[in-house]
Amino acid sequence: TALALANAAWLFSLGGAAGTALGLASFCLCLGSVAYLLYHRSFLDFSACLLSAVAHVLRAYPATLALAAAAAAAAMLYAVLWSAALAATAQLPRQAAASSLLLLSFFWTLQTIKAVVHATVAGTVASWYFLSPHVPPSPTKRALRRAVTTSFGSLCLGALLASSLQTTRVLSRVASRHAPCGAGVRSGCLC
Repeated sequence: TALALANAAWLFSLGGAAGTALGLASFCLCLGSVAYLLYHRSFLDFSACLLSAVAHVLRAYPATLALAAAAAAAAMLYAVLWSAALAATAQLPRQAAASSLLLLSFFWTLQTIKAVVHATVAGTVASWYFLSPHVPPSPTKRALRRAVTTSFGSLCLGALLASSLQTTRVLSRVASRHAPCGAGVRSGCLC
């Protein structure tokens, strides 16, 4: 809010039609932010309570942060390996289908990693919420085990659906740039 107000003052000081119009727009955004905060003031206490609970869970079970860091490292390593595979595929004479499948595998792997982390953190928080104060030892480890065993098929299927949509979106954007009827191709694929 303060930044929008400072931006409005700076734009007004520039003068001219553009400075005045943009300054007025920034000032209106500032007023909108203030109105939103005032209208939703009752939710601020609830939000603070939620953030406090999250901080408590993270302090009690730091393995969730370690899991997130390990997942980020795995995703970065996979991105490097995937880039090497894409570079090798780009040398092939008819690489469009292979590149499309590589793109699907990239999105699918990243979505699966995200889903495993999400399910593990959700399992940890559920153990804390529902079983507190009798939480079993290492709930993050137990939740991770459930995520990569009994729930892994469901997580992979959901990741495949999401990655299929992502791949379709990317391929339609590429097709719309290279097709003579670009906008029609893109809008037809994204409906």
